[in-house]
Amino acid sequence: MLSEVFYLNLDSIELQAERAIDPTLKTRAIAIISSSDSNGTIISLSHEAEQEGLYKGMKVSIAKKKKSAVQFLPYNRPLYQRVNKYTYDTLSHFSPVIEPSGISGFYMDMKGMSFLNKDIKDIGLSILKKVESRISLISIMGIGANKLISKIITSVIP
Repeated sequence: MLSEVFYLNLDSIELQAERAIDPTLKTRAIAIISSSDSNGTIISLSHEAEQEGLYKGMKVSIAKKKKSAVQFLPYNRPLYQRVNKYTYDTLSHFSPVIEPSGISGFYMDMKGMSFLNKDIKDIGLSILKKVESRISLISIMGIGANKLISKIITSVIP
């Protein structure tokens, strides 16, 4: 099997987690910020906030000067860590070797998992569906021969 390393990328985990616990945020312009002081930056933002002219890495002081209806939410580390742990626990049903990559990514070593008798893409799809059904998060899966390739794949998927 050439493709034995999976990389699961929970795209915008902060935004997805906030919207999962507060459904009223689903269609609103949201920006998750590192700090509300002038040196804080935008960590994650919704598509609606991007349409207002905001972008990741923008200083909070500049973002707040824009005349927009964006709601700024503080970075909620305990919430994101709980979501990360729950995702890890979900993935552990598929592979005994999982390596977290930051708060929003996971590498999975799928060597020796051929006993599942499934196509490698079907296993990846099963993982994505399980994460979405158990955690209500949309994720992207990269499947490659090594960690670098599997992670790059998730960055070029629209």
